[in-house]
Amino acid sequence: MLRRLTADSARTLRGGSLENNHWAFHPRVGQDGTLWYGYDAPKDGFRVDLAVWSRSLGASSSAAGRRWSTPHGYTGGDVEPVPLAGGGVIFTRYAVDAQEHIRAQLWLQRTPLEQGHALTAVGDDCSQPDLAPGGGTLAMVCTAGGQSAQLEVAGFDGQRLGAARVLASGCLCAFPTWAPDGSGLVYLAPGARRRLEHRPAGGPAGGPGARPRRHLAAGVDPVTTDRWRSAPSGSTPIA
Repeated sequence: MLRRLTADSARTLRGGSLENNHWAFHPRVGQDGTLWYGYDAPKDGFRVDLAVWSRSLGASSSAAGRRWSTPHGYTGGDVEPVPLAGGGVIFTRYAVDAQEHIRAQLWLQRTPLEQGHALTAVGDDCSQPDLAPGGGTLAMVCTAGGQSAQLEVAGFDGQRLGAARVLASGCLCAFPTWAPDGSGLVYLAPGARRRLEHRPAGGPAGGPGARPRRHLAAGVDPVTTDRWRSAPSGSTPIA
């Protein structure tokens, strides 16, 4: 059954302006049934700086959600929430570095509107987090402010990240998504043609030299999913 979860349209202003409309992005459902997403409220006219919000998945579209974060202005804000089983959320926070460049950091908050703390350095420019089943390993994409990226994984103890390990480098990789058993990641790997690739996450096969297994070619949409569907015999299921 299709059901609206947010009501983002506002009354059209004089001259046809739609600046009071809202935007909702990056939905993800926690294990307790809570819906997490990025939402541009409170907002200031046409300026859109998303904050992390949560709400009951069963609530009506008119029910109020709960704001968790306070974004940095004029950066795009806080996006890509990943709820934690023990409470709290990891998300991507956009901030301005010392050279006034907008960079991404992975951020952790345990309670709404608290200050929280960074999991990665501003200079690493890391985003697109995904937590492995069991919560002990975090995948991310880091660019260090450059044009290419690295797919990285790091241990997560509930408060801090351990040393990062690179699974793929010099790529335009994006949107890593863990296998249900935590054995590896599917990620978008644009090249001459857009495709999804699978890469093991641990052991000798999980290093930078490990050869990814391609699963899909042209026409892949750059979105993640919490579900993996069945694949032909002898291959790994894909998102």
